[in-house]
Amino acid sequence: MGRKEKGEAPESSSTNTKTPQKNERSLPISPSPIESSNMPENSPTFLPHAIKKFKTRNDFDTIVKKKNFSELSAASMTTEHDDKRIRGETAEELFEAFLKVKETELEAAKEERGILEKIWEDGEVSNREEFQTALDACQQQINHNLSRVATLRSSRNQFIGRITDETLFPEQVERERKLDWAYIDAFLWKYHAPYGATATIKSEVTQDQRTRFRKAVIAAQGSTAADGYELWCPVSKRFWHPAALTASHIVNANVGEVAAESIFDRRPGGHIWNASIGIIMLAEYEAAFDSARIAIVPSKINEADLEIIVLDDNLRKEAPRDRVIWGEGLDGTQLKFLKGNGPSK
Repeated sequence: MGRKEKGEAPESSSTNTKTPQKNERSLPISPSPIESSNMPENSPTFLPHAIKKFKTRNDFDTIVKKKNFSELSAASMTTEHDDKRIRGETAEELFEAFLKVKETELEAAKEERGILEKIWEDGEVSNREEFQTALDACQQQINHNLSRVATLRSSRNQFIGRITDETLFPEQVERERKLDWAYIDAFLWKYHAPYGATATIKSEVTQDQRTRFRKAVIAAQGSTAADGYELWCPVSKRFWHPAALTASHIVNANVGEVAAESIFDRRPGGHIWNASIGIIMLAEYEAAFDSARIAIVPSKINEADLEIIVLDDNLRKEAPRDRVIWGEGLDGTQLKFLKGNGPSK
């Protein structure tokens, strides 16, 4: 009996697909890809047949009705908007109709997931990989719809205000939109490049710039030993081979001159490559500083001095290193400069 019932289902589905549904209208509403006969090549092979089979059942038919009803409501509201008096209530009604569409799409996506799970439970699909692929795609759509609905609900007043503004003052809104894009473009041009970028429109930092900056910091802080070779590290309070030390920026070079100027005010010659915002220190400290594992702040003992605070709890647990202050002992370490010429605060 079970096999006979399964064999009869495709005939019922085939008959129904030839008959237009009562709530279909001549609107430019594209069918869901899951219902289309032109399924993507990478789509699960069982899905088109399974969905068409379930179209005869009440649960899937409900999805179609809800989807069409919500889209018709939104389209109707948009048409009525042209004939109504321009006011805030119109924008609110339009927003509510759009929100209803998105909520219905979310509900439909959840019901489609239920259908897939039912197909699997009934044993109508034996390929677990195909089933999991379809289920993952369905869950991805649910997450996408959830995000949209949450954004609409949390920013309801902002959306309604924006719709009203675009209706009442279209020219002003368009002008502001262009100004927004101009601001974003300027921001990308003047400030740091995106993390992980392999190409940039900004001029690259050259080795010559780094070398000159290093020499300027060493000279300003009097870091050279009496032998004229070794260099002083103000964190470890020792002289080291020059190759072990790095000239670090208190303000990252990627911040850019414009941003640095807004933080520190205007300075002749600029800020980024000025020795007053540099510290020569061991490479280990410089790496921890750049990755925000430690911070350099005014000392609690004397505000004219500087000290290290450890931000990373994992670093606190690390064992001390040979001749290098590290781990828990690094926290609260007072920096010592040979000439007292530390970086600007």
